[in-house]
Amino acid sequence: IINKTIIPHQVEFQPGPQGKKICWLSCPYCYGESASNSEERPSTERLVEVLNEIADGGVNKVTFAGWATDPLNSKSIDDLLQTAIQREMIFGFNTKPIRVSDKFVELLKENKIHKDSWISLSIDSGSNEIFNKVHGMNTKAPLYDKILINVLRIKEANKEYRKFDVSAAYLLNKFNSSKKEISKFMDDFKN
Repeated sequence: IINKTIIPHQVEFQPGPQGKKICWLSCPYCYGESASNSEERPSTERLVEVLNEIADGGVNKVTFAGWATDPLNSKSIDDLLQTAIQREMIFGFNTKPIRVSDKFVELLKENKIHKDSWISLSIDSGSNEIFNKVHGMNTKAPLYDKILINVLRIKEANKEYRKFDVSAAYLLNKFNSSKKEISKFMDDFKN
C-alpha cells in the first residue's frame, strides 16, 4: 500500500463523534459499549488531510461509518463530504439520520456527486416509541419523526437529478419485529 502497488478498492472512514460521549444512543447490540473512550478527537483539518491522502493514493471510494456512533454525529462530516465530492470520490454512508445539517443537505445537491454514491439508512422501527426502545433511549423524544423529516430532506436534495442511491435497512430484534411495526416502517418509507 505504501508503495502504491496495491490500492484498496475502498476505505471505511470513521471520523469519530463530537463531545465527550461516544454516542448519544445506547443501542444494546452496539459494539461501542466495549470501546475505550480516550476523549481524544482528531481535528477537522487533520481528518480532511487524511481523506485527501487517501484520494491522492488512488482510492476513489470512501464509506463513512461512525466509530461506535453515527457518522453524522461528527462535527467534521460536512467537511469530509465536501472533500469527497470535490475529489470526485464515490461516497457511502451508513447512518441513522437523526442529525442532518443544512450544509450536509446542500452538499447533497451538488451535481459533481459520483453516480455510484449511496446512503444506507438504518431505521429499525416504524414509530417513535419503538425507535427509542431499539436504541436504548430512555426518552419520549420523537426521534423516528425527526428521521422521517431528515429522510425527506435527503430525498429532496437528490430529486432534481438522481445523483446517489438511498436505501433503508431494518435490523429485526425483540422490540421491533411485530407485523404492525414493520408495516408502518414500510408504508412510511414507500411514501
